[in-house]
Amino acid sequence: TKEIMEKQNLTACTMRCFDLVTTLQTTGCLALSRLIDEGIIAGCEGDIPTTLTMLFMHLMTGETPFMANPQEVNGADNTLWVAHCTVARNLLTQYTLRSHFESDLGVGIQGTIAPQKITLARIGGRDLSQLFVANGEMVENGSDSQRCRTQLKLRLDESVDYFLSNPLGNHHVVIRGHHKEALLEYYNLFK
Repeated sequence: TKEIMEKQNLTACTMRCFDLVTTLQTTGCLALSRLIDEGIIAGCEGDIPTTLTMLFMHLMTGETPFMANPQEVNGADNTLWVAHCTVARNLLTQYTLRSHFESDLGVGIQGTIAPQKITLARIGGRDLSQLFVANGEMVENGSDSQRCRTQLKLRLDESVDYFLSNPLGNHHVVIRGHHKEALLEYYNLFK
């Protein structure tokens, strides 16, 4: 992947992960983690809008992105769980290698991230003209066997009802720190 990216002068990539599962009986989780650790933006599941979100957030803030699936939304305390089987290991305080959640094949990463301020975002819409962005806190790590391996409980400053009513897509991106205002200001320059 790195050789192709250099040869084609690419800034980011995404992989159709489930094609690996069905054709090779393995996953790309560890390889994508390694690419992100090396500063190469690498998204999962062929998700171009979320990979673009990862790239945008990284270029704007210098922070390492974590692509994740919303898993459980709780309007009562305005929290949600997000999870994925790949994560940059440089974000983690500790990790263990497990199988990929959906397939029970290959290698997934179950990691722990220290509680901290975060920003959660997603670029979407038919012409990628919409941006959801919220500041919040990462308040807890999880280990639910019925979720992707790295699991974070987030408390947001925006209503989590967005995830139940009209989300811009499934995957969203988490970065360290509060960057909502800067991301919105820059993104709105192009509207």
